[in-house]
Amino acid sequence: GGPLRQLLSARRDGPVLAEAAASLTPGSPSRWAALFRDHTAETIGWAWCLSPDPARRGIEWFLAKGRGLRPLLSGDDLLSLGIPEGPPVGALLDRLRDARLDGTVATRDDEAALVRAWSESREAQSTPIPDARGAEASRPT
Repeated sequence: GGPLRQLLSARRDGPVLAEAAASLTPGSPSRWAALFRDHTAETIGWAWCLSPDPARRGIEWFLAKGRGLRPLLSGDDLLSLGIPEGPPVGALLDRLRDARLDGTVATRDDEAALVRAWSESREAQSTPIPDARGAEASRPT
């Protein structure tokens, strides 16, 4: 949509996003990133205007750092580590991104170790991908 449509959407969705941000507790960067990642800059900006200071800092962190953080390993890297082609690759890339956001992995070797541990302990096509904290999680549909 055009600029007017984006602004109207931000006006509608910004207050809801601001409320969600205000209720989110600090400490889990991946949860903050998940809250904002599917919203436009206009909606995020509107939410920032309506948010109290702690939530504003979370929004500012997302825009400055969280939005651009990606896993160091690529989909091709995961395939070379034995992850089957298809949905497991995308789901595991999402989990690696969340692990980087939360600081549980920092290097390519850390990410590869997480992938190997998952691959060795589970059959990739029939078991949910572990999240960054080791709990089982299914990829959102």
